[in-house]
Amino acid sequence: MAMDLAISPADTNRLIASHGSLNSSPDPGLYRTTNGGTSWTKVTSGLPGSNFGRTSVSYAPTDPSIIYAGVSNASTSGMIGLYKSTDGGENWSPKSTSNYVGSQGWYNNVISVHPRDPDSLYCAGLNILPLQRRRDFAGQYLPPRGARRPPRHSFRSG
Repeated sequence: MAMDLAISPADTNRLIASHGSLNSSPDPGLYRTTNGGTSWTKVTSGLPGSNFGRTSVSYAPTDPSIIYAGVSNASTSGMIGLYKSTDGGENWSPKSTSNYVGSQGWYNNVISVHPRDPDSLYCAGLNILPLQRRRDFAGQYLPPRGARRPPRHSFRSG
């Protein structure tokens, strides 16, 4: 079952779709198209090969080659991790293992990239977690220094 869909802010023919929730999808994972959905290709490079659950995807508005995916675990309903692509969705690398969904990854899993900073994003589920790439931690994505968590259910994209 398709769980999320993101359209490139630069080219509406480029989309990323996520499939997977509670091990109910026959072939869970991320799929991408470059021709407006005429054909889709499953993306596997750098992404988890098993327990691929509900996944939220988001393009960076200022750099459409950057896409994030928050992948939940289909077996435990926690997080597998946050992944980032810098080449339009062909290759992915893990950026964080923060479990912002608690045990509700099958239901609550949303991410949104900052409108002006492609290295800042919000991940929401059971909690809302602002993440920034921190150069002092070898480029890991961690909460900004001194960041306070906003109240639950106050997350708004855009």
